[in-house]
Amino acid sequence: MTSGKAFPLLALALLAFPAQAVQWHALKRDNEALLSIDTESIKRAGDEASLDYMVDFRRAQGDPRDGTPYRSIVVKAKLRCKPKAISLLHTDAYALYGAKGIIIAKTKSTPEEMAFRPLEVGSSDEDLWKYVCEGKSPPTLDAPKPAAPKKDAPKKDAPKK
Repeated sequence: MTSGKAFPLLALALLAFPAQAVQWHALKRDNEALLSIDTESIKRAGDEASLDYMVDFRRAQGDPRDGTPYRSIVVKAKLRCKPKAISLLHTDAYALYGAKGIIIAKTKSTPEEMAFRPLEVGSSDEDLWKYVCEGKSPPTLDAPKPAAPKKDAPKKDAPKK
């Protein structure tokens, strides 16, 4: 016979390790991916800020012959606001959108990869920098637009001859 004390002990143990609530804020979306930042992860120390960001990919990434494809990544990074620089510390690749499912791969960056490097103009790194350092969200959070029709394609409403 099982003890009636097991359930309360299990509940107490689960309360001792509360789940961290991730507050993903969508920053930018295009036909390839969605960039989001965990607003609760942003920690400032002077001109430097650490943060976690996520990229959800529309298509599975990776070669299935080399392992299981992934749909999203979560990156731990640091930004330096005044020199406009970023350092990538660690990346986890997840099987499902929204950093859900099993972790397919974990990468720890090399010292060279962790070195701060200047932001590329027009990059998602720059979008993160604008949000964290300037408090601005990119203006491109509209739903992806379908491809424009070709100019030589016949119009649907055109009369037939």
